Amino acid sequence: MIASSTNDEERASLVCRSCGAAQRRASARFCVVCGSRLEHDYAPSSALRASYRFAPVRLLEDRASARGEAAHTSDLCASTALAFMIYSLVPYVGIIFSPGALLFGLAGLWRRGVRHRASVVALVGGALIFVFQVFLWWILYKIPEWSR
Repeated sequence: MIASSTNDEERASLVCRSCGAAQRRASARFCVVCGSRLEHDYAPSSALRASYRFAPVRLLEDRASARGEAAHTSDLCASTALAFMIYSLVPYVGIIFSPGALLFGLAGLWRRGVRHRASVVALVGGALIFVFQVFLWWILYKIPEWSR
């Protein structure tokens, strides 16, 4: 009975509690995927780090299939377009990222990937944010005239 419980503990220590990645060595102290300590319990910050897709694609697909969802790792254009759209929300500097949201949104529509809706959201959002950014730059240009 004691021998079987130690085998279960050894198998459990070979799996990271944060991201679920299997470890290659039994003597590993840190996870090769997310970098968390294997001896420590699960922490919310570890889940946040693991959510940034440091895990292998196979692990993400296993998690998605366990939840009954499709893994969205195949359509990188839509994901990149959404990232550009979020970055373009920064006032004044965001005008640099708006064209990227538009270009990658169009590429996502052209590819007709899994995340077609995300490409449309990034395309429309990127266009609206670009118009707003141009308006902000116009205000910045007009302030010296208005102050006279």
